[in-house]
Amino acid sequence: MKILGIHDGHNAAVCLLEDGKIVIAEQEERYTYEKNQGGMPVNTIKQILNNDPLDSIDKIAFVGSYMGQYDWSREEILASYARSGTVKDIFRQSIKQSKIAFALYKKSASQPRLKSIKQLFGEKKVEFIDHHLCHASAAYYGKGAYDTPILVVTADGEGDGRSGSVYIGKDGKLNELLTLPSRDSMGRLYSFITYLFNMVPYEHEYKIMGLAPYCTDRKRIDQCKNRLSGILGFQDSHALLWKYKGKYPNIQSAGREIKNIFDSTRFDVMAGAIQEFTEDLITEWIRRIVKYTGVNDIALSGGLFMNVKMNMLLARLPEINSIYVYPSCGDESNAIGAAYYVQARDNSELPQALKSYYLGEDLQFEETWLKNAIPNNVSVEHHEDIEAQIAKLLAKGEIVGRVKGPMEFGARSLGNRAILANPSVDGVLRTINEMIKGRDFWMPFAPSVLEEDLGRYFKQDNTVVDYEYMIFTADSNKNVRTYAKNALHPYDYTGRPQAVRKEDNPDYYNLLKCYKEITGESLILNTSYNLHGFPMVKGGEQALHVFKNSDLKYLGLGNYMLRKE
Repeated sequence: MKILGIHDGHNAAVCLLEDGKIVIAEQEERYTYEKNQGGMPVNTIKQILNNDPLDSIDKIAFVGSYMGQYDWSREEILASYARSGTVKDIFRQSIKQSKIAFALYKKSASQPRLKSIKQLFGEKKVEFIDHHLCHASAAYYGKGAYDTPILVVTADGEGDGRSGSVYIGKDGKLNELLTLPSRDSMGRLYSFITYLFNMVPYEHEYKIMGLAPYCTDRKRIDQCKNRLSGILGFQDSHALLWKYKGKYPNIQSAGREIKNIFDSTRFDVMAGAIQEFTEDLITEWIRRIVKYTGVNDIALSGGLFMNVKMNMLLARLPEINSIYVYPSCGDESNAIGAAYYVQARDNSELPQALKSYYLGEDLQFEETWLKNAIPNNVSVEHHEDIEAQIAKLLAKGEIVGRVKGPMEFGARSLGNRAILANPSVDGVLRTINEMIKGRDFWMPFAPSVLEEDLGRYFKQDNTVVDYEYMIFTADSNKNVRTYAKNALHPYDYTGRPQAVRKEDNPDYYNLLKCYKEITGESLILNTSYNLHGFPMVKGGEQALHVFKNSDLKYLGLGNYMLRKE
């Protein structure tokens, strides 16, 4: 049984599932070289179908019961947020509250999409899976614990008229318990704050999260949180869902109302307030539904759970026994969720639990191509053990790009499309930013560490947590902060660790082992290999583009070491 899962919205992606196992999953951005590329992922579909012809695909599952063909460019996203609260926008949002009007809107909005699908797949039968059911399926089937009840929770900006949902997963089936309408969206509120920072919603929320710990103005943070609670919050102590309580039709049209809350407020207070407000609301929500259901093993998905600081607090809830957050759980992972759901619904064989997130194509190129493609000022040497060479350079304080093996899926570098550095070297953050990354000055980089040494560097909670995918932060141990300083948040000393396991990535694991043999440390700085504003690279051509257009001196490309003279 081969199932093709397709997400054709923001950050489009495709997944091919065969007999319950992911064969390949990739994002359209890696082909177009446009970060978070939205719309129909025609390049990814074409590539996957070249290897598996359309006739071999048994089922095609699209994310979203309805969706229009939108312009997902940064400019249009910003323009859509600028319209929030205008008379025209309020009128449009009011109409959407009517069930009849909303049904007509759905029908007309989906027509261009259906036309595109028919052009791609002809008479091949496709089906459409609810947006939040896809999120829930990614979390539940990705966790793969079918012998015990799992509380499955989703939350994001919105999708198919919802911004959140609660399911109970049991015996391989998902049973819906609660649904949160899009009018009450917490994700939309956070994204509008991102817009107020002149940043791009759906993309730069992590920058607000990174800025939040710097603010210590307790009085003004609490004032802003109190005003936020006036438009979004629980109605009473027994409510299982929060509500939008403002004066507009919904949170989507409440732009002016939200802006007024932060009128004349310092930027750091804004960041601290929205981050803490989100943490408080979601932790209280999880606490309430755990108490209500009696299920304390939870699985989470949806863009709101990309907030790694909030996930750390959820992991500390005494009511929780275990917590699983689907890796890179924005809408890109819904392509996987759609395929998972159809597999579970239509087959006796349930989807296999996620074992690795290296789901893309392997890096492949010819030596002749490489030697013809590199500039004259670059030397190249082949090494059977390139990991040992990289480890030696890192130990000397050099910064090294590493592009090798299958491509990571999602937003996080997991070592195969990475820039690596020794985190103890003074000035390494500034050097990386100036030579290649161009990140905001307050943003931390993240660490990779041998799984067996994780407890040496980070405090671990009693809750069962998987640190393999950089989806949780953790408090660092005081005695390692001097060494690991450039891979931790500069203010609160938290890190977003990747615990590297040999069975998942033996080459990257061996690199860390070699580095440990030289330095006595097994933690290095790891950030994604890309130019600022671009996605992580896909293959050799993009890798060389970054190398040529940055001041990076060393690049390990496959088993070849490139060095600028």
